Amino acid sequence: RFVFTAETDVTWDDIGGLEEAKRQMIEAVELPHRNPDIFRFYRKRPVKGILLFGPPGCGKTMLGKATANALARIYGSGSASGFMYIKGPEILDRFVGVAEATVRQLFQQAARHKKEHGYPAVVVIDEAAAILGKRGLGISSDMERTIVPMFLAEMDGLGDSGALVILATNRPDILDPAVVRDG
Repeated sequence: RFVFTAETDVTWDDIGGLEEAKRQMIEAVELPHRNPDIFRFYRKRPVKGILLFGPPGCGKTMLGKATANALARIYGSGSASGFMYIKGPEILDRFVGVAEATVRQLFQQAARHKKEHGYPAVVVIDEAAAILGKRGLGISSDMERTIVPMFLAEMDGLGDSGALVILATNRPDILDPAVVRDG
């Protein structure tokens, strides 16, 4: 259902403003891939995920596209950006277990991308609060009791970061604490 897009053609310079956000993204994403020996020496791993939050239209998706483009340029892969954009509600399904299988498939596609191209895919999940809300609130059908654990299991299973997951939301306060924890 979800596929990698072609080149994103968005660079850091294409994003107006957001200087602090761009600086932090470059530091978190590019440096570990430009200087892997230094990170290995200090036993540091590249980040597995990033949380971007702000009002609609503030550039969260553009930052994700620029991240994918930056990784593709670092690894000299101009033909495949490894950028996958998903709106959180698109993952939901009325049948039990389908949303969890979709989450698993996203991470499998990212692992295949890394195996083929040698660098992590960038998976942007927009409107992340729709699927990764706090567990145990008793609101709606409590579907997050199964989707959040599946998402966490896939994130923890990324030993060498087969994917860089960027969660975008305008409601970071309702995300499950386990999803946004450090590490």
